[in-house]
Amino acid sequence: MVSVLVELLYAPIFFQVRGLSTTQAGARIIPQSIGASVGSLSTGIIMNRTGKYRVLGLALVTVLCLGCGLMSLLDLNTPEWPAFIFLFMMGSGYGGMLTVTLIATISAVNHEHQAVITSATYAFRSTGSTIGITIGSAVYQNILKNRLLDKFGDIPGSTDVIKRIRDNFDELKHLPPGWHDGVFDSYMDALRGVFLAAFGVAVLGLICACFLRQHTLHSTLART
Repeated sequence: MVSVLVELLYAPIFFQVRGLSTTQAGARIIPQSIGASVGSLSTGIIMNRTGKYRVLGLALVTVLCLGCGLMSLLDLNTPEWPAFIFLFMMGSGYGGMLTVTLIATISAVNHEHQAVITSATYAFRSTGSTIGITIGSAVYQNILKNRLLDKFGDIPGSTDVIKRIRDNFDELKHLPPGWHDGVFDSYMDALRGVFLAAFGVAVLGLICACFLRQHTLHSTLART
């Protein structure tokens, strides 16, 4: 979940750096939402018919890892359609894992503990999301700032220009002469760093998923 939220925050930035408006960039992440819906619904159907979720959960996290990892390979010259596929993969893995983890947690406890364990699950998700977004922001801002300073820090007046570039994407259309390639390379390095960080978190999630236990999924509330 953390890795998907990080990608969702910075995938639109990737499209904006390519010259799209905020509306156009936001529309480009619709495949992730579609993937989340498809992943969640299909996962529920599969678990209902098979009564199994462990192998399914591992497969879903693997798809999520692949989506995050492949996003880090994108650059300014890459066509848009691969990003749509990668975002759909991430959404599918994310949506499916939400369903798997919730059902797996509920199935592992008695009825009297289900409300508490469900609340705890959402609490951990919210906490993890906050931590992940903070880490992603720190990675992005630090890499971008350091790359820009390394390339242009010695130029008189560059500090103010770098600040404007970091604060407003419109400044990318009004760069000083000779700055274009260096600025866009810096942005891609920062975005790649975020995507790789998200990939690392997804891999950590896959390792944790390996310890997921299979419990019986009952067909009635009486667990029969």
